[in-house]
Amino acid sequence: MERRQNNGRRYQIVREFLLTITDETTRLTCFLYMRGFQDSEILRALRIGKPRLKQIKDQLAFDLLKAGIRIKVPRAIEQESFPEKARESHSAENPGHCA
Repeated sequence: MERRQNNGRRYQIVREFLLTITDETTRLTCFLYMRGFQDSEILRALRIGKPRLKQIKDQLAFDLLKAGIRIKVPRAIEQESFPEKARESHSAENPGHCA
């Protein structure tokens, strides 16, 4: 029962966060990410450049954390974005392996 309440509260926080987004490009970016689109597909769909998408993603990450919403980063993306962190976790998982 408690888990449902936590999930319900999380959904409420996310809905409230989405209502605060005023920029249409940012709103569409969120919509596409929630539908499982990749960066390259979003770039084409919204006809924006990589620097603009990075700016939107950075602002969204900051605003989500500020709103108290924990960001779930898939492991593959984490390794791509933070290769040094991936090496650290890999060497921690396999102490006999040198990076």
